[in-house]
Amino acid sequence: MYAKEYLKMYLQLQLNPFVHLPCPRCGKALLNEKIEENPISRYADVPICEECGIREALLDHNHTQMPLDSWFAVRLLSGTPPIDRIPGPDGGASIYQMSVLGSVDVTEEDVSDIMTTALEGGIAHWCGRIEITGAHSELSIEERLAKGESLTLHDMKSEKAYTLTCAALLNGLRLFLNDIPRACVYNGKLDTSEIDADDADSIIQLAVFGRIVYG
Repeated sequence: MYAKEYLKMYLQLQLNPFVHLPCPRCGKALLNEKIEENPISRYADVPICEECGIREALLDHNHTQMPLDSWFAVRLLSGTPPIDRIPGPDGGASIYQMSVLGSVDVTEEDVSDIMTTALEGGIAHWCGRIEITGAHSELSIEERLAKGESLTLHDMKSEKAYTLTCAALLNGLRLFLNDIPRACVYNGKLDTSEIDADDADSIIQLAVFGRIVYG
């Protein structure tokens, strides 16, 4: 499937009034809820965030552009993680490698641990319901997320639905780690025992909203 076809699929999700998705280009900023208030990409017929609109104009001036295959929405829908995945040491389980203040290795078990902490009280003050569909019905919610299935988080007040994927959680973690120095990173590895319920809540909020919405 071509990149523009994935972007057409993402546009259909953007047009759903009950789903609030991040910018399809950068995957970081949330778009304005009124879809018509967002700029339209010069290279794909989809709304993007204001910062990406400016970036496109600047890159266009320099006769360069971000390839559509590298867009957040294309990588998400095609199953290509926005965070690079590399083989683990000594042929072990693969890890996600992200660039924060240095390099941090994150395992699938780390992803599962963060989601477990979030479910055990971290996001309970704003998330009233979680839906999940996929093939791994024998696994727990957090294990299924780590395996690549997506969750739908329902805001308990507005009933708006937000999609959470492993890729989005990793991006939320990257934003969280880039904020201030964290005790949960040691020698380039993530120590999830140092991530408490408030931390896990912040990571999930950064993953689905791009910012902290609920303090």
